[in-house]
Amino acid sequence: MRIRETDGLSYDVRSMLAVSAFEPNGSLRFSGIFAPENWQKFETAMREELDRALTEGFTDQEVADGVQSLLNLRQLYRAQDSALANAWVEYMQENRTFAWSAQFDDALKALDAQTVNETLRKYLKPEGLAQALAGDFSQGDNSPTEATPPAGQ
Repeated sequence: MRIRETDGLSYDVRSMLAVSAFEPNGSLRFSGIFAPENWQKFETAMREELDRALTEGFTDQEVADGVQSLLNLRQLYRAQDSALANAWVEYMQENRTFAWSAQFDDALKALDAQTVNETLRKYLKPEGLAQALAGDFSQGDNSPTEATPPAGQ
């Protein structure tokens, strides 16, 4: 909300978590679309929001809203024939059923702010994140190629 609406730095900001059903690994991605002249402000704001999430954590209301959004998205996904067929194929490969999916929904419903915040702090290490910028930054004097990246980046 801050980066996109309050500060007006981005047309889109999102995160995505992908976890393998077969291997003990996953990935977490943060991304945004922004005007080239805003890249430094955008980058700073993303870091500040990540730091805020790790230090202050999410509130009970933020977690409840996030859980409800995920449940709504999952329900919408299951209402689409092509998504449902795709889920069946994936579940057969993973030896899962839609009962597993219902248990996953129940686990989402049971999440609370304390659990979410503890898990975030346990697994999310900003110093281990890789960073990439893509776009046409040729118009600005302070393009990413001329800037010095932060330590560890």
